[in-house]
Amino acid sequence: MSKRKLVYQHFRDFLGGLIEDNAISYVQDKKNREWTFNYYVENARFRLDALAKRRNGPGKLKAWTHKKRSATKRWEYAQSLLDDAIQKYSKHLGS
Repeated sequence: MSKRKLVYQHFRDFLGGLIEDNAISYVQDKKNREWTFNYYVENARFRLDALAKRRNGPGKLKAWTHKKRSATKRWEYAQSLLDDAIQKYSKHLGS
């Protein structure tokens, strides 16, 4: 099965389980990881973009740069943007 077909299959299985059971567990999350991984990374991207747009005052958060990245690189990139935001706004977070 192609990678794209697997992602769509996991998408259908994951959302089907969510609709049917109204709950998701770690097992379903892991079983459908080809889709859930992308969901979590995209969610992180949207949240980090929104944070950068709202908070680009003196600390200037880095905006997400769109380019083709492997799954691991996308995750690491999202983590680096989060680390940057935490570092720049740590005084507001009580750290």
